[in-house]
Amino acid sequence: MKKLFFAVSMFAVAAVAAVCLPGCGGSGSSVPAEANEIVLSSIENNDFYIQIEKIKPENKSVTSTEVPCTISIKDDIISCRLPYVGELKYSLSKKDAVALNAENVSITPKVTVRPPYKKYYALMEFTVRNKVSTEVLYFKIAVYHDGSAVVKVESQFRDPITYGGWLEERPV
Repeated sequence: MKKLFFAVSMFAVAAVAAVCLPGCGGSGSSVPAEANEIVLSSIENNDFYIQIEKIKPENKSVTSTEVPCTISIKDDIISCRLPYVGELKYSLSKKDAVALNAENVSITPKVTVRPPYKKYYALMEFTVRNKVSTEVLYFKIAVYHDGSAVVKVESQFRDPITYGGWLEERPV
């Protein structure tokens, strides 16, 4: 009887925790209304402005950005200049080797939106082709319910790199 009581008690605690976690603090804590509004507005208007704060090259430690870096996606047009600190697989021009550039490039993103408090809220996947070097950049951008964003970029010429930052309101 004690074992049954213990099992039922543990099940009840687990059930309460599962229901409560999205709004009780911890990793699934409630999100400030302003952050949630920015995320919902970005998804609805296809307007993503991400301020990058961290860079994580493959097999290296995380570093902070020294200069402001942003990714801007509006109406399926991307503009970004992201520093690249990973390893090159093939030689690129010096200009192309130190940054991932895409200025006013048309993209066709595949966007997946999920309910909040899942693994991610919105996921965008698309490619950007550099016409000069013939490099193709594969972007995966995950936006979370709290406004945080993770950007993973892969290329046939470079090791993968990940950027972390926040979805923000577009400056005027």
